[in-house]
Amino acid sequence: MTIARLSQVTKYYGAELVIQNASWTIVRERKVGVVGRNGAGKTTLFRLLLGQIEPDQGDVWFDPGATVRCLEQNPVLDESVSVLDLASEPLSHLEELRAREVRIHGQMASSGFREDTPEGRRLLKDLGDIHERLHHLDAYGAGSRVESVLMGLGFVEADFSRPVGELSGGQRARARLAQLLVDQPDLLLLDEPTNHLDLDALEWLEDFLRTYEGGVAVVSHDRWFLDRVSGEIADVDRHGVTVYPGNYTAYAAAKQERLDQERKAYEMQKAEIGRQEEFIRRNIAGQKTKQAQSRRKKLEKIERLAPPPGEGRAIRIALEPMRQSGWDVVRLQRTGMRYGERRVLTDVNVAVVRGQRLGIVGPNGSGKTTLLKIVAGQLEPAEGDVRVGANVEMGYYDQEHRNLDITKNPFEQITEERPNLSHEQVRTFLGRFLFSGDDVFKPMTSLSGGERSRVSLARLMLRGSNLLLLDEPTNHLDIASRAALEEALLEYEGTIVAVSHDRYFLDRIAQKTLVLRDGRVRVYEGGYSYYQRKLAEERDSEGAAKAAAAAREAARETAVREAAAKTKKDGKAKGGAGAGR
Repeated sequence: MTIARLSQVTKYYGAELVIQNASWTIVRERKVGVVGRNGAGKTTLFRLLLGQIEPDQGDVWFDPGATVRCLEQNPVLDESVSVLDLASEPLSHLEELRAREVRIHGQMASSGFREDTPEGRRLLKDLGDIHERLHHLDAYGAGSRVESVLMGLGFVEADFSRPVGELSGGQRARARLAQLLVDQPDLLLLDEPTNHLDLDALEWLEDFLRTYEGGVAVVSHDRWFLDRVSGEIADVDRHGVTVYPGNYTAYAAAKQERLDQERKAYEMQKAEIGRQEEFIRRNIAGQKTKQAQSRRKKLEKIERLAPPPGEGRAIRIALEPMRQSGWDVVRLQRTGMRYGERRVLTDVNVAVVRGQRLGIVGPNGSGKTTLLKIVAGQLEPAEGDVRVGANVEMGYYDQEHRNLDITKNPFEQITEERPNLSHEQVRTFLGRFLFSGDDVFKPMTSLSGGERSRVSLARLMLRGSNLLLLDEPTNHLDIASRAALEEALLEYEGTIVAVSHDRYFLDRIAQKTLVLRDGRVRVYEGGYSYYQRKLAEERDSEGAAKAAAAAREAARETAVREAAAKTKKDGKAKGGAGAGR
């Protein structure tokens, strides 16, 4: 069943064309990943679907009975309500529905209800609609569902009573997401829902959305998430929308094949046009002038194919150590850390050698950034030892960009790092990170999260470090730029320690996975997929061990009961024999 449809929609912002002749149909129960470079028009599509803006041309149609809700990147919330009350707000409709149900039953009882009258049929239909809605909202399990959603998204019970005004930006986004999931609209629009979720919450959300009964359209740069959730991909590119069946991996292969075909067709047409133009040039004034004139007329009527697009605007980064470090790069021995009474890390023992690429994962608050800052020398551990090897030169990427001077624009950030570069060289270099024109002089305070990320990566590239400490380096980067960063890291000859919740990124670059949980560290000798397989094996092994233990206990209890029954039977037999004597 169709929930919403865009037909030949065109949208301008001022003189800038954003969407042109775009058509897109969203079907109930279908999960759609929405991809495209930053600025391609993904958020514009959502605003059209929400009715927040009108198309300049074309039509936007909705199922009149469908509910549509959206998770914005920066939601505006009532700061006075508690987290629990915010998440429970959609359930206020339940009381209204139940009151309507009671009123209809009262009308039936007081009016001599008959099913075969128009009024009777209307009351039955209204009652059926109410029961269907109550069932859809799982009215009787609603209270426990609110708590389950909040905890699935990483809140603990102590957070439930906290006012929204006390929450961080990431917590507010999660609270708003919880509210939407409790609401269960017919169409759920999610704009970057994974930005503030740790791995546990990400996996919970993926499972939730895969079984969600409504339609879902989700804008995300998280390729692993799109692989697990999406049944089709809507690619926003060249002002249009192209829908591909399957998940992100299937889409990436299909789009590449399509681009290859377009490129081949363009090159073939270009070569043919070149041959015809050469024939015309050589023969327009000769004996074959009529043939040349005929070919010129045909050539003028040909619909010329557009040049094939490039790979999309992405950063161009190259990371090269200025010199080689010693073999032993970093060693942590029995390292621990606490903040006041709260212990974050306990007895951490990790050795990192030259050329190794280590990925660090764990829930929010598990100490990932703390561990990275201890290695960087920005924090002193509470106990244990941290040893940095010979000739190690660190480059630290801070996900909060605290290493950037907020008073300097991108141009000044680069000249501070490399004073010897000329004006044109700085501009050319910043162009590799998608800064052009007056963008290079924009104040840091006006830059988006993605722009700040690109400035941080640009500075990192200039340092020539042989140990990169990366704290969530893919945050705010679009898919093309994430892929470019991954390629640069795979070619990098130094050592990498990266904290990330981007599982696709981790799976590509990490040779080892360090898992932080409850202050303890476990190291897995492979990337993220390897870690997931081992974790599944461990769970299966634990399950098998528990099942075997339960079977042994059941057998022991059965043996005890059988022994007791035999003893009782033997006792009765002896008693009967004694009575006979």
